[in-house]
Amino acid sequence: MNAQLLTKQGKLTRYALACGYIEKTETPKHFITLMMDGSTIMVRAYDRETRERGQCNCRTAKEGYKMYKSLRASLGGAQ
Repeated sequence: MNAQLLTKQGKLTRYALACGYIEKTETPKHFITLMMDGSTIMVRAYDRETRERGQCNCRTAKEGYKMYKSLRASLGGAQ
């Protein structure tokens, strides 16, 4: 993948998110995404069993990844 799309840690850059790339984690019960809509970085969570959805808007990619990592950890370390 192009160097402009990934950080040294292998995370998507703000540029990559603006281009439509999405970071996602799936488990049989949950689906979590980090994406960008316009100029807003969003972390979305969906519970497949209860059909509940949640969304958090973040100001920076760093803040978005922090929220994304926190949600992923709350699922028991799902990768």
